[in-house]
Amino acid sequence: MHQAISSTYSSYIHAAAPQVMDMYRGDPPNLHIKGVLSTSRMSDHVDDSLNYYFEAVTAPICVARAFGNGQLPHVLDIYHDKFLA
Repeated sequence: MHQAISSTYSSYIHAAAPQVMDMYRGDPPNLHIKGVLSTSRMSDHVDDSLNYYFEAVTAPICVARAFGNGQLPHVLDIYHDKFLA
């Protein structure tokens, strides 16, 4: 169960490599820490942003199941299904 929780929650802790590498550009190259809106993969990053919402819904389900928290996993599963719809 620890691995499931860790994998679900991990992207909150560190930045994803494609987004960081897209921020390193220019002449001379440097890291644009305020971000850039003109990358060729911008639409991919926007689509990927839904993963953070999905992880925010999934992580509590894993934790509730790990602790055997009665009906809470079932209630969260219903919320999860509504999110996916």
